[in-house]
Amino acid sequence: GDVENTLNNDTTKNTSLQDAFSKFRQRKIKELQLQKASRKGNAERTQEFKDNLRLKFVEQLKKYIGVPYAERYKAPEDPVAPLYLDCCALVRKAVQDLQDDFGFVIGKWNQAYQLDTCPIEVPFDQLKPGDLIFYIGTYTSKRSKKQKHDCTHVEVFLGGETGEATIGSRYFRGKVGIFPSYKFVSTSWSCDKVYFRSLDTWLSGECRSHCSEHPWIVPDYTLSKKSIFDADDDDISAGGEEEDEENEEDNECDENNNSRNDDDDNINNEEEENKIIKNKKKLFNKLKKNKDYKMNELASNNAKQSSTKSNTSLSEKRKSANITPYTYYVSKANGWKLVKNALDKHNWQQLPFEYKFSSRFGLKWVERRSDIDYRSHIPGQLVCHIPNN
Repeated sequence: GDVENTLNNDTTKNTSLQDAFSKFRQRKIKELQLQKASRKGNAERTQEFKDNLRLKFVEQLKKYIGVPYAERYKAPEDPVAPLYLDCCALVRKAVQDLQDDFGFVIGKWNQAYQLDTCPIEVPFDQLKPGDLIFYIGTYTSKRSKKQKHDCTHVEVFLGGETGEATIGSRYFRGKVGIFPSYKFVSTSWSCDKVYFRSLDTWLSGECRSHCSEHPWIVPDYTLSKKSIFDADDDDISAGGEEEDEENEEDNECDENNNSRNDDDDNINNEEEENKIIKNKKKLFNKLKKNKDYKMNELASNNAKQSSTKSNTSLSEKRKSANITPYTYYVSKANGWKLVKNALDKHNWQQLPFEYKFSSRFGLKWVERRSDIDYRSHIPGQLVCHIPNN
């Protein structure tokens, strides 16, 4: 399985959507900067640094003791946990937490990827706390997907009093915990072999595939200056810009982007067009007053602090990106008709379903993260990712 930190994980009852997205944006910017730096190679590290990082890695893993394996295996009477970690996700999460120290952004693949990026084999009697143990096995169920290298499980060696202790997320209906021995019998797969791999490769700041069969290539993202994940664009508020009804430049931009040349706009006369624009402005002003749209209020404060620069640049960005604030895209899932009906009543224009990768929307409501290109966001756009669980 793949457990990721998403915007939903950042949002709590006491955190606004704007604050959560701001944290998400800063984390993504940091990851992209770290990826760029890691491609240039990390400076040689002292043994003392690597030993301390090894200890920090082990302690970070222990912080997740008690976290359940996966939501789909929880008992009906159990509440939904804020976090779930399977075997590879536990390792990944600890590395992500310490990525500034490790000097790289670990890929989001499973234990087979982690095996390919830790090439140094060590005998059991030379294992150190923090080294990884990979289990090669055969699934007992024919419905289970075959893993690369037949790698079915991973745990982290601790040693402990038994000399064989590990920490890991071992059982479907279990939780992250410390086990007295790495040896165990699984009910879902039979163990054919165990690999003992040193953590030293990661401790040296290197995380790349050493397998000729599986390159595990991490995409090299080149960000557009229009992207809100462009680190040089911090003067523009992420996640939305509060529009001023008296701002003639923004109003003109909205009208241009809803011109008759757009495929989404079927307005046939100027009088009807002006009426719809007026209704849209009233709706938008109403939304600004709603406490659930505090993200717009925060964006407005940021805009006021740099009004001369941000107002001009935002207008230019909207024009160049051809954003239509009152155009929406909704995917056919998770109560989409409710969203459609609500927006249609206020004369919002719907993009065709096949336009899911279009960046011209003002609001996008989808169920799958794969339908969202976070790197192409422009200030003023709103995305609602509603997981179906």
